[in-house]
Amino acid sequence: MNIDAKKVTKRTQVSHSKLNNEKNDHLAHRMTSKEVVRTMSLTYKSRKAVSPRACVLDAIQLLGPLENFKQNIAVLKRNIGEESMQNIINIGRSKHRRSTYNLPIRILEYDVPAYININMLENNLLHIFSMLRSVVKDVLFCLFSVVYLCSRVETRNLSKNVSVSAVLAFGGSSVDQGNNNYIDTMIKANFPPYGKDFEGGKPTGRFSNGRTIADIFAKALGVKEYLPAYLDPSLQEEDLLSGVSFASGGCGYDDLTVTITSAIPLSAQLENFKQYIGELKRNIGEKGAQKLITNSVFLVVASTNDLIISLPIRRILQNDVPAYLNLLVKLALDFVQELHDLGARKIVVFGAPPVGCFPAVRTIAGGVLRICRHEENEAAQLYNSMLKQQLDVLAHSFPDQSRVVFVDFYNPLMSIIENPKNYGLEVTNRGCCGTGNIEVGFSCNRFISTCYDDSKYLFWDSIHLSEEGSEIFINLILPKLMNSLFYDDPLKFI
Repeated sequence: MNIDAKKVTKRTQVSHSKLNNEKNDHLAHRMTSKEVVRTMSLTYKSRKAVSPRACVLDAIQLLGPLENFKQNIAVLKRNIGEESMQNIINIGRSKHRRSTYNLPIRILEYDVPAYININMLENNLLHIFSMLRSVVKDVLFCLFSVVYLCSRVETRNLSKNVSVSAVLAFGGSSVDQGNNNYIDTMIKANFPPYGKDFEGGKPTGRFSNGRTIADIFAKALGVKEYLPAYLDPSLQEEDLLSGVSFASGGCGYDDLTVTITSAIPLSAQLENFKQYIGELKRNIGEKGAQKLITNSVFLVVASTNDLIISLPIRRILQNDVPAYLNLLVKLALDFVQELHDLGARKIVVFGAPPVGCFPAVRTIAGGVLRICRHEENEAAQLYNSMLKQQLDVLAHSFPDQSRVVFVDFYNPLMSIIENPKNYGLEVTNRGCCGTGNIEVGFSCNRFISTCYDDSKYLFWDSIHLSEEGSEIFINLILPKLMNSLFYDDPLKFI
């Protein structure tokens, strides 16, 4: 593995323009509650991303003409608070969709399912509306339907005494933002159709059609729109201040994994992190760098490649799966300890996903029917159980201000795989690229066709989640993850 030192040190301007927000003009005439719900449902079925602010504005534009709305403001105040109600009224009066009024936080922070069956919601709401006689209740239910429909794109609001300086990612291809572009490896994604839904349709080295888990998480924390790769030669000093990814596609905890893939090992990712700390100290001073690291959130997403690539080999050579998984757990704990020693105080550790249900594994080991491979899924579950237990022991040895959060990467994905329609998806047993059964990396290229609508697919290629899949997953785990990182007990398992 060769890293171009000039590309690492050269920093030039990178500008990422914001994604264009769609405009949606609604009916100006008087609407019944049934029309409101139907219009909102149809609207959000056709829009991939809607800001929470736009959702509230849309609700006010639709609900404003309802009879007796003004007469029932007092009832609304009692339900959601006077300040929140005033904010809604102010936004509704604004002529501009992008007003500077604060959103009604107490409405937008309700813990509601991030993804729901729109048709089911619509039918249930219409049934409820038919039983209600109060216009106020109609208004309240319409407002809550907006919250449900818009929760998938919500940016979590942190309290005023909580701040996140940066997001720093380590691991494999799930959070590799393009580092493999600059090393000698066959594991790359810097060519079409990768990145087809990214800004400008540009392939950046992300193993996705668009954004990754790291991007979506960083945006949810309000840190930045896109998390860049540390080895990107176009980074500038200010880009470093809000975080980067050190991850490398093909990386795992096991040295055998990175030997096979020629990825950047976790040990080298740590060395790059130390170099990053040095750059921070030169830019903002030692105390500034220390404060930034302390207030950063660290993502560790590894183990997938170990289970897909190295486990089958180790199983043949050693025939002792539990012993190998115990080794992976030890390596994971050692890595978390090293991050903590370097100043990390908020560490998010992802468990193993259900790799036996990944399209490529289904194709290779799932038989003619391409069923999920039970052995791999069983290994993933055993690894997760062992890792959670040992992380608990390690976390209790850290200072009180440290937070270690284990993220269940297995059960939420299994829920999506087994119940795709509940999350607005249609296909979960193959990817969007090519046949979706085996294509990944260089076999998913510009000469291969892609599916008609990748937003209906959980997987982009035969290994990696689509942008839609990543967004669904992050929104499923986000409320409890945020609570564990900032508000709850120091150690929580999501």
